[in-house]
Order: sequence, then structure tokens, then C-alpha cells
Amino acid sequence: MAIEHAVLGLLAIEPRHGYELAKEFGPDTVVGDIVHLESGMLYAHLKKLERRGWIGSELEPQEARPARKVFSLTPDGEAELQRWLSEPVDKTRDIRLEFLLKLYLAYQSEPERVELLAREQQAQCEQFIESLEAQIGEEEDEFRLLVLEMRLAQNRALAKWLERARTIDSPVGAGI
Repeated sequence: MAIEHAVLGLLAIEPRHGYELAKEFGPDTVVGDIVHLESGMLYAHLKKLERRGWIGSELEPQEARPARKVFSLTPDGEAELQRWLSEPVDKTRDIRLEFLLKLYLAYQSEPERVELLAREQQAQCEQFIESLEAQIGEEEDEFRLLVLEMRLAQNRALAKWLERARTIDSPVGAGI
């Protein structure tokens, strides 16, 4: 549900219509660099979020064009977004998509949260490292050992990267 939470986060920054949201997931955007989403899939996610009561919509009239639907976050959606943002990801493979989305949304809307988010994820990563080191010490199968060593190298690199992520400057004009 990382994509749905990304939509919630974008709507927390400001209400938007579908086309504006779709542009956020397009090529040459930060969100698009993390995950590309076709507009048809975006609208499916918007319907799902609206059914859950996490977003609402209003028709906005336009001159000489049909009215467009503008989506905004509901209080339940805000609560769900805050719950999601407050939890580190629990699998290394989820850092590339889910954690990056969390970090970007915090960076855009709550810059003071970036350091805490990265620190908590780094602590989770350090637990992965400790567990992998223990498993490596006991592993006898050569191929499984190779797999564990690769995962350990990934987590060590991620821990170092998370140290860097803790220090990014907030964007100009950030905040909601």
C-alpha cells in the first residue's frame, strides 16, 4: 500500500485533482524516480482510498470545460498517513520503495521529521545487521552463506546511506 500512502501524503501537502496527482508519478519527478504509476492505476487507487474514507472529493467547476474532481485528505486519512509515516519498514527490500516514499513525503511536508524517520530506520537496519552477522557465524552451507553475506553488505551500505539521509536540508517553503 506504499503507493496509496504516497497519494495520502501528496494530498496532505495540498488537495489536487487526478491529473495533478498523475504528474507527480510521471517521469522526471522525484516520486516518479521512486515509483512510476500509470494514470489508470492512480484512479483505481483514488477510488479505493475514497471507499475507505481516507480521501474525499469535490467537483470544481471550470469555464468551458467539464467540472473536475479535486481530492483532499480526510481526518481518517490523516490518521492513517501519520500511522504509516511513524513506522520504519521491516524488510530491507522495502527501503527502496516504501521508505523512500516516506522520507520524501516527510521532506516535503514535515522536514523536522526526516531525521527521526531516518534514525528509526537506521536502528531497524542495525538490528538486521546484528541478526545477519549471527546467522553468518552459524551457517555451514556455502551458497546460503553467500546469500547472507550479500544481505549483510546491503544492510551495511543502507545503514551508511541512512546516516546521510538524516542530514538532508529541508526544502524552501516546506510545511503544511
